[in-house]
Amino acid sequence: MKQTKDMRNLLRNGIWGSTADAFTAPFIIPFALALGATELVIGIINSLQNLGMLASQVPGAEIVWFFRKRKMINVACEILAKTSWLAIVLIPFLPSDSWLTVMIVSITLSSFFVNLSYPAWTSFIADVVPKEFRGRYFGNRNMWMGFAAIIASVAAGFYLDLFPKGNLLGFSSIFLFGVIAGIIAVGYYSRLRGKPVRLAEHSFRDYLKVTGNMRRFLAFTAFFNFSYMIASPFFAVYMLNNLGMDYGSYVLFAAIAAFAGLVSQRHWGRLMDKFGCRPMIGISVVGAAFVPFLYIFINQQNLLMLIPVQILSGVAWAGVGLVTFNMFLDVSDRKKLVTQTANYNIIATLPMVIAPIIGGLVAQNLSFIIPGIPLVFLLSSILRFSSLALLKDLKESHVKRMYSTEHAFRVFVSIHPVKGLVHEIRTVEKRMLGKRL
Repeated sequence: MKQTKDMRNLLRNGIWGSTADAFTAPFIIPFALALGATELVIGIINSLQNLGMLASQVPGAEIVWFFRKRKMINVACEILAKTSWLAIVLIPFLPSDSWLTVMIVSITLSSFFVNLSYPAWTSFIADVVPKEFRGRYFGNRNMWMGFAAIIASVAAGFYLDLFPKGNLLGFSSIFLFGVIAGIIAVGYYSRLRGKPVRLAEHSFRDYLKVTGNMRRFLAFTAFFNFSYMIASPFFAVYMLNNLGMDYGSYVLFAAIAAFAGLVSQRHWGRLMDKFGCRPMIGISVVGAAFVPFLYIFINQQNLLMLIPVQILSGVAWAGVGLVTFNMFLDVSDRKKLVTQTANYNIIATLPMVIAPIIGGLVAQNLSFIIPGIPLVFLLSSILRFSSLALLKDLKESHVKRMYSTEHAFRVFVSIHPVKGLVHEIRTVEKRMLGKRL
């Protein structure tokens, strides 16, 4: 796979963007807890982030038609998204009764601007990376992004532990690092050349038209997004509050998941190119469904059991992210990709607005067999498994032969895990040292 200059700049953009996210996203919930947020408030914060994403989709698609400058739209929106974090950087210097409000508004605005550019970004990237090796390219790109995120997040976690508990300056400074890394990422993205945009005629009715394979894929995505988002905000709460972790331990366990995802990216990419997306979605969803169920059995006495659970989580979510993105590109119409991207995000995001609030209410108020956050984990696990039923009729346009999920799974696990892990570590090591592979 020969990389073009655009593909190399997109890789650098991804690495710096991942670094920026590692200095910000993993610490939103810990920062909110430090500001005194309850489980319900945590749910509301995540809900409003997703509401920002939802509100941005139709405007995001329409500005592509208005300006017809996809790269310009992406650059402007990313700069606005990153600078929105500057208000959060200043929170320690503001009156304490405004802290949570400033945080919620700033994060919502950041989410809005990031996702405002997504219809333009998706159609632009589809032109930058040829279809025949998207799986390998994005698998490799995601691997390096993950490697950068691990380094940044672990460093930030131990850096936070240097500050006394309750001191907000540690959070403020790592968020500032994130803003700077994000601006560097935008600089690399601005170097992409891409291709002139070709837009089909459309109307607002197009945002309501979902048919065929796209409809089946959206039905699965919407249900699965609700299933995981009902629990997703509360893993950090559980680790910090219920399991009593400090910030260093919290990011180390998160790094285990990130590293497992990192070394599995290329494996997912190769198998996706070979078997297609459909069977690989099934495998990744099963793995993701087991994670919250296994969390129920983790406590302070058996904390090391969290290591294999985090490994499973990292591998499964690496597959979910890579495969669903490529599946969307497969089931979409290239001529209508801008509107269909907005369509996809509207329908897929709506359940994510509702789910965190429901999860917060359940965690804070309900008890059935088990109480609080573990009950939310159990509910999420059951719903994630249930989403598999919606994959039954999903098809791919470019796959010549349909493989079963069972067959793809046998191949997926046929490589000895230790051998595969050692191979990936050596690959990263050689690249870091600049040696020829």
